[in-house]
Amino acid sequence: MIMVYIPKQYRMNHDEAVQIMKSNSFALLITVNEHRPLATHIPLEIREDEGNSWL
Repeated sequence: MIMVYIPKQYRMNHDEAVQIMKSNSFALLITVNEHRPLATHIPLEIREDEGNSWL
């Protein structure tokens, strides 16, 4: 598992994160194309089954 440091003021628990993704069902995928950033909207779908969450 890869762990990334998240500063305290930006941390949220699992339930908060799932609620935000359910309320805002898109994300931005940021890539670089010819040395310029490119943002692409992608849809999100959250599925919950037996205590597990799937994105």
